[in-house]
Amino acid sequence: MSSCRWFWIHCNKCTREPGKSSLFYLTKCGHLICAKCTDSSKCPVCEASPVKYVELSEQLKSDAPEVWHFFESSTDSLVPIFKMLEFQFGQYKTLVATLDARIEEAQAEKVATIPKLESYYEALVEENDLLQQELANLKLQTTEANDQGAACASHFTVSDMIVSPAVKRKSVGVHNHGMSDQKRTTSPSMGWAASIFSGKTPNASRKTKEPKSATFRRKVTDWLTSTT
Repeated sequence: MSSCRWFWIHCNKCTREPGKSSLFYLTKCGHLICAKCTDSSKCPVCEASPVKYVELSEQLKSDAPEVWHFFESSTDSLVPIFKMLEFQFGQYKTLVATLDARIEEAQAEKVATIPKLESYYEALVEENDLLQQELANLKLQTTEANDQGAACASHFTVSDMIVSPAVKRKSVGVHNHGMSDQKRTTSPSMGWAASIFSGKTPNASRKTKEPKSATFRRKVTDWLTSTT
């Protein structure tokens, strides 16, 4: 056994270290025992019974490779581990580089997209303002149209065209009084003379169109006169 390679090996009973002529054994329960401390009936350390010993030698590498694995050089054992870690770390670096490239691409796209979005937002705000102004104008026009319609309806109601009975009698009396005064002050000959100077005949003057409201009122007045 090479003391340089197996510097950590010692007898678990007496702490003896391996030498050129010394033999060491591995028990089934996992203890290292030197040849002087061996006991055939039980384990010298934990006293497990029955006990089985396996000599530590180069022959163990072929006879029990699963046991020899625990006695291999840590440097030799770490070489494949380092290769494995190097491969895994290389994959990790590739992944990180790919993600960094995607992040940079996304950042560039973001920088290019923000001005477009701001311009689109400003256009939407301007269009919304125009629509709000147009809506306000439509509301104002609708209000003015409703006010005008209400004003026109208030001037052309049936109550304005039909006079109450008391007013009818009074207006009839006034009309008759006016007619009697006209008869007293105006003679038929003077009426014809006035029509001659005016260039119109009495029949022509009668055919002059009157407003509908005046015609209606005149008919109502004449009817009331005839009934009284």
